[in-house]
Amino acid sequence: TWSLAAGEVTIHPNVSAIIHHSKLRILNLPVFYFPFFYRSLNPIPRSSGFLTPSFGNNSRLGTFIGDSYFWAINRSADAEIGAEYLSKIGWSQRGTFRMRAARGSYLNLSYFGVIDTRTGTQQTDQGGRSISAQGTLKLPEGFRGVVDFHYLSSLTFRQAFTQTYNEAVSTENHSTGFASKNTGSLSYNVQLSSLQDFQSTQPNDIITIRHLPEFSLDSVERPVWSGSPVYLSWNDSIGVVSRSEPTLPGGGGIVKTSLLERFEFNPRITIPVGWQGFRLTPTFGYRARHYGSERDTGNISGAALNVGTGELGVELAFPSLARVFSTARPFYAGQWKHVIEPRATFNYVSGEKNFAETLLFDEGDLVANTNQLE
Repeated sequence: TWSLAAGEVTIHPNVSAIIHHSKLRILNLPVFYFPFFYRSLNPIPRSSGFLTPSFGNNSRLGTFIGDSYFWAINRSADAEIGAEYLSKIGWSQRGTFRMRAARGSYLNLSYFGVIDTRTGTQQTDQGGRSISAQGTLKLPEGFRGVVDFHYLSSLTFRQAFTQTYNEAVSTENHSTGFASKNTGSLSYNVQLSSLQDFQSTQPNDIITIRHLPEFSLDSVERPVWSGSPVYLSWNDSIGVVSRSEPTLPGGGGIVKTSLLERFEFNPRITIPVGWQGFRLTPTFGYRARHYGSERDTGNISGAALNVGTGELGVELAFPSLARVFSTARPFYAGQWKHVIEPRATFNYVSGEKNFAETLLFDEGDLVANTNQLE
């Protein structure tokens, strides 16, 4: 399909090939002339050096010009750092670091910042920075560690310099790190997380929720004893949480909890029954929660809050009805199967009396009295 034709080529075996005065041909037609062309012949062709400069003009950023330097640290790590001049804004900096230290482990770091050098009382400072880190690591005793960190200095910076529509309209910033292990029916997990929800571009107009840290021990359904028709499962967690939010539009009147403890204990009993293709699965549970503080007419009270709710779930699955058709011509020539699986579920939650006093940190706090048939 394509070829490079040249009268002189300097070859260093397993190092490089330098092609002089070559012509690039596509389908034997010459389309481009290269006075000098370099091609690495290394088994792992990685080398440090400056990348191709970028330059141009943008109606929002003005004339821009910049360059980056790539550093091939070793066969498992590299870094890139660069800067760009923006005539209408100022100048930007960027950097990345990538590492694959071992099989199944990696770390990616990235930074992007802009210094707004414009002057004038009518100008809004759009400068800022964003930092992100993603990685995973195999830990001792079968644990797996994961980090997914994101920092954003302001919503104004994101809206001014993001390159995608989805990111421009997003007002949330999530960061989390956890170590987890699954063995048998059990799941162990410890996590630290932070959620920033920017309400507007005004300073301090942010809702911040943190888990610092939180431990959980969960189990899927397991027999109470060997061969038992009764199954036990649970979701237990204990941790330290905090929340701050503005009470007035524009970021005024900040209300903030101190670091407070939150505990949840949620055991469930399941008794599945089957007959002639019918399957009835009732589940009985109780959810107990403890909070170190409670909400009191827009403020945070130092009094502890204890909440308990009873839960009932019933699922009825009917026998499946299926038919295999030889063909569906002219749409589909092969065999195909149509299955109908009727199912009915009923969920009941009772005992939630303190929802107005409950501080909300995640979806686990959204417990409401429920009477639902589907």
